[in-house]
Amino acid sequence: MNIRKEFRDMSNNDKKAFTDAATCLMNTPPTRMRKDQAADYPGVKSRHDEYVATHINMTMNIHATADFLAWHRHFIKHYEQDLQNLCGYTGTLPYWNWAKDASAPQDSPLFTGDEYSMGSNGKYIPNRSDTYLYTQGVNMPPGTGGGCVESGPFSNLTIHLGPLDLPNANNVNSDYQYNPRCLSRDFNSFFTSQYNTFANVTDLVLESIYVETFQDRMQGYFAGDAFGVHGGGHWGMGGDAADFHSSPNDPLFFLHHGMIDNIWTTWQNLDFYRRQFIIKGTSTLGNSPPSAEMTLDDVIPFGFVADDRVFRELMDTFAEGYCYRYE
Repeated sequence: MNIRKEFRDMSNNDKKAFTDAATCLMNTPPTRMRKDQAADYPGVKSRHDEYVATHINMTMNIHATADFLAWHRHFIKHYEQDLQNLCGYTGTLPYWNWAKDASAPQDSPLFTGDEYSMGSNGKYIPNRSDTYLYTQGVNMPPGTGGGCVESGPFSNLTIHLGPLDLPNANNVNSDYQYNPRCLSRDFNSFFTSQYNTFANVTDLVLESIYVETFQDRMQGYFAGDAFGVHGGGHWGMGGDAADFHSSPNDPLFFLHHGMIDNIWTTWQNLDFYRRQFIIKGTSTLGNSPPSAEMTLDDVIPFGFVADDRVFRELMDTFAEGYCYRYE
């Protein structure tokens, strides 16, 4: 059994080994994109970009769907395996328990910007105005960064894809356009202090009897909760991690979704015999356009990341090919 740890609980050597491997993957050539496909994906320059492009391609079929949780579970599992197989990493994928930092994520020990951190906040950009998020009906104040990550493991990286729909950004004109730039972050406690607290997590796990309620509360499709812990985490990170389509540009995405998977695993284990294989929903975001109810026999695609998988194979962290738990 492999054990995934919270990033701050890892040794300094293990922290650096992880960020070294994550950086390595961003400098490793694509492994699954064929040469004849390259012209259609001009922004895919690395193995890491294959993850970003896959998420862009499938965004409308992996959020507010029956397979949101399972798809992202497999997505981050393959990332973990690529760190190990392509970049020599011997550890497991860490997660970020943002509930510990909900009041001020910019002050988290994860983001000191030293060599044993997950990098820094983005450079502070002053004199910004509030932004109205129409989908959620929320007025968003500016965060504590906004610019490039200037210190730590990811300060000298160039990302290549997106953003597609990030407010106040130079969004690309086509999904896979080559758009080289620095990695940006903009930590914002407006979101995390409302949606990512221990109370939020506890209510989500203990007050969600049915999987459809759990999924909706998780993602912010529940009455009175515009973002959920999932959306709150993305918007709370800000910068590139807040773009709906290309959020995996930031390696912190994978730690955030490790926490999401940790919460789902906890919810499953509280009533394992009823919850191990329970799913509900269709394969399109909010069932728009309408699509058929998904079943455990459906085949789920993973694009440039991995081979297609049958839905039921993604439901148990103790199953063959997974065999992990959270510390």
